[in-house]
Amino acid sequence: MNLSFTLLAPPAILLSLYICQANPARAGSLMDEFIATLQQDADAGKADAQFSLGGLLYEGEGVPQDYAKAFFWFKQAAAQGHAEAQHSIGEMYAEGRGLPQTPAKAKEWWELAAAQGHAEAQCDLGRLFEEGRGVPQDRKAAREWYAKSCEGGFQRACNRLEQMNEAGQ
Repeated sequence: MNLSFTLLAPPAILLSLYICQANPARAGSLMDEFIATLQQDADAGKADAQFSLGGLLYEGEGVPQDYAKAFFWFKQAAAQGHAEAQHSIGEMYAEGRGLPQTPAKAKEWWELAAAQGHAEAQCDLGRLFEEGRGVPQDRKAAREWYAKSCEGGFQRACNRLEQMNEAGQ
């Protein structure tokens, strides 16, 4: 499973990066400037910047990949109630990326994000209950989580709910 994150950046920086595709050397320096600005904002306690910096570190985009630092920044953002960061920490625990694979911990973080309406976290909880990973298998709970996620527009949950219906589960 791939961790997905939304890079939150001022539109001017994103436009500059797009324009500089024709000039890779300039794009590299713009990325360096962007990362420096992101680091300043993360250090200043801005949750979106903390989450985005964690995502870059997790993926190794523009910086060396570093799961421990990614976890640190995700956790800083999550402590401020950032649902996407909470979901990302759950992903790290579920997949064992930089942390021991611990489905019960993944569940705790996904529940925090799901409580805020994070549809992918709701789907992930459905999968945990359906498969019985870190929780007792409970198809009824799985269906409930998939339904919430589907209502939130997450197509994978809608597909899984349909498959469960077709299988009579």
